[in-house]
Amino acid sequence: MEELEIRILPMSEDEFCGYIEPDCITNIKDMQEIFFMQDLKLKRNGKFKIKESHFRTAVGSLILFQYRKHLIASAIYDKTFKIDENSDDYKNGYKEYYLFKPDTIRIFSPISEEEFQQIKEVKFQQAKHKIDYNKLEAVEKIIKNEKY
Repeated sequence: MEELEIRILPMSEDEFCGYIEPDCITNIKDMQEIFFMQDLKLKRNGKFKIKESHFRTAVGSLILFQYRKHLIASAIYDKTFKIDENSDDYKNGYKEYYLFKPDTIRIFSPISEEEFQQIKEVKFQQAKHKIDYNKLEAVEKIIKNEKY
């Protein structure tokens, strides 16, 4: 069995053309409220389509979503599924989807790269960072906007 970990999943605006109207997302707050809380959590029941696999991790790992160089949301990873080759999603370039537990999807005040350095030195770009699960308490504190 794989060990639990904390992962940072970078997101690009190009990814969302197949999800929602791109003009709906103009800032981080819109991404949080429209994409995460309305679309991913309620409409899609935690299904996050991807064009290429970004990572493999253990079921139950905490995923931090990075958008515009900020961490803006989190969820607990459940599984990765292949998308049916005959589906419209597949024809539009989506090969898999990650399933996140819908009741764990949450948004929070954006966390900058500088703020996150207190926990782990990372550069917010398109890299997929792994963070030891023993940092969970520190991550939760920074999410709740408490001093670390």
